[in-house]
Amino acid sequence: MNAKLVMCHQTVLFLENTQRDNRQILVVDDDHDNLEFLSGLILKLGFKVVTAGSGIEGLHGFVNSDFDLVFTDSKMILKDGFSLAYHVKAVSPEMPVVMLVGRNKRDPADKKEGCCMDYLLFKPFGFKDIQFTIRKFIGTWSNKKNVVSITNEPCAVRLCG
Repeated sequence: MNAKLVMCHQTVLFLENTQRDNRQILVVDDDHDNLEFLSGLILKLGFKVVTAGSGIEGLHGFVNSDFDLVFTDSKMILKDGFSLAYHVKAVSPEMPVVMLVGRNKRDPADKKEGCCMDYLLFKPFGFKDIQFTIRKFIGTWSNKKNVVSITNEPCAVRLCG
């Protein structure tokens, strides 16, 4: 987690984003159309995306690369999303894992208690859902400066990523 403490005596305080620019997200789904749709949304947000067409391929990619977030479908042949989430957490307990589930399926929501996933994202989802989910786990990613405070008083602000 990156943090930056800034003292100011200016009317407008700007904080530089302290996040690294090369955030990489793993997307795992055995449905090619879903895989392309989700990876396209993530690319539009400016992230690097690595895709995998199966849980086994996803686990292999995860072990051999550095990721900041994992999206995985819940139901896949051979290694489902729950098994993948378990193995991801065994390797990297702090890694956020987002499980993609069908809206009409209640079983993944029931399995969340005690499971290795961090968040459920119900299908169908759109751009704003993905943006919210990524922001929830990674934070902001803009290279631009952000207006944090407008004040004439001395202030200290701590930005955590």
